[in-house]
Amino acid sequence: MRLAVLADIHGNLPALHAVLAELERLQPDAVILDGDLINPIPFSGDVVDYVRQTDWVVVRGNHEFYLLDFGTERAIPGSEDPTRWGSLHFLVEHMTHEQAVYLAGLPDECTLYYPGTQPVRVAHGVPGRNRVGFYQEMPAAKIVPEIQNIPERTLISAHTHVQVDRHLSLLDVVDPFADPHDETSRYFDGFPGDRCAPTAHWHLINPGSVGLPLNGDPQAQFAL
Repeated sequence: MRLAVLADIHGNLPALHAVLAELERLQPDAVILDGDLINPIPFSGDVVDYVRQTDWVVVRGNHEFYLLDFGTERAIPGSEDPTRWGSLHFLVEHMTHEQAVYLAGLPDECTLYYPGTQPVRVAHGVPGRNRVGFYQEMPAAKIVPEIQNIPERTLISAHTHVQVDRHLSLLDVVDPFADPHDETSRYFDGFPGDRCAPTAHWHLINPGSVGLPLNGDPQAQFAL
């Protein structure tokens, strides 16, 4: 089973076209799009229109919420100011009702089940928090507390616009307050004094960004 994982297109239609050419060549079995299709630039509507016609698995990112929450009590504080948030106002004015309805109907996260594989959890950040992000060099002690309650052992995350491929375990997080003679108490779930057995492990994947990479390489990026 070969999965192509895309994220953070941010309305960059030429970058999406470049990735589509690669997908045509690679012929993956399925495509996952992990949020942030749009950005306050002219091609966001075109990106949404293309994605709507596919059979891809798509979840929402934080930029979808910037659009959908605009003008509501959940809006970004101060976003009603057209001087500071003019780009968001541009996006609101140029996205059609049908495009917004499509984005509103997307899930915030999902769990995928494919034959012969373990379940895969997909969220733009982590489940319930779409603005949490991870980096390849980030200490495990900062990552594990964010993902420890996820039962699936493979997590596809995005948001940071940099690629990540990490294997993590509770074994990576040592509790300095634990009894050194008690092997099971040496590991904790993110808070001193909370003990759990060191059995859980996760594969954390971030495909990078199609439309706005932030790792020094301007080419459109995705994962396979």
